[in-house]
Amino acid sequence: MESLGWFEFGPVGEAWRDAVTAGRWVVPGFDWRSWLNGPDGRSLREEPNAVAHATHEQLERLLTSIVRSDRFLEGSIEGAFRSGLLARISRRAEALLAAG
Repeated sequence: MESLGWFEFGPVGEAWRDAVTAGRWVVPGFDWRSWLNGPDGRSLREEPNAVAHATHEQLERLLTSIVRSDRFLEGSIEGAFRSGLLARISRRAEALLAAG
């Protein structure tokens, strides 16, 4: 019998998810699926340089989409990490915060 794999967060992953939630980067009541498949969501996911110009609201929506999709497709957060998307989001969030 073949079993399916799963993804389990380590302490750093758990701390990241807690920080994203505590920092209010996850927006409640947002239709993340439609947004993620729309032009903004696709651009921010697929074009590496797009995140460098994202607004605070776009980053919130992108992080919400990643966190929420992980509940339905385990490993979405891991994929965003491995692809460098989370690093790009973090750099852009830092730049926005520094700019005030």
